[in-house]
Amino acid sequence: MINLQSLSVAAALATAVSAPTASAQAPSPPQLMAVLTTADPQTQFMALTLLRTSGVDPEQMRILLCGPGGDLALKTPGETSPQTFGPQSSTAQTLLMELGEQGARVEVCAIYLPARQSDRSVLLETIGVASPTDIGPLLVDPAVRVLTF
Repeated sequence: MINLQSLSVAAALATAVSAPTASAQAPSPPQLMAVLTTADPQTQFMALTLLRTSGVDPEQMRILLCGPGGDLALKTPGETSPQTFGPQSSTAQTLLMELGEQGARVEVCAIYLPARQSDRSVLLETIGVASPTDIGPLLVDPAVRVLTF
């Protein structure tokens, strides 16, 4: 015979097991956010190299490309060939794409495309468009380290 106490314990366990946790409800913020605005190829390359070697899992990174830095997100490079660096003769765009493939969230600023009078079709497939209401809170979140280049 099942008593009332057994039913209460079973109900409590079922609720605890099926209740969503806070982490399941909302994704955790990234550990590292980089805002890349420079047009300088050396600075772009070094910034992305530092991100790669930071020890932070790329899935915990968010990279925001604004102004001239946003040009790294374009399918078609600028008028000149991208400058290469390092032993593998990599470009900053190559490093950016590798970080994206490893799970980093890469986006251009919300005003980047309208300022260029362009649409998403000019961006590499893995690049998104950031929302100010999404980025703003991250910039002041004490759990997120923000780097600017």
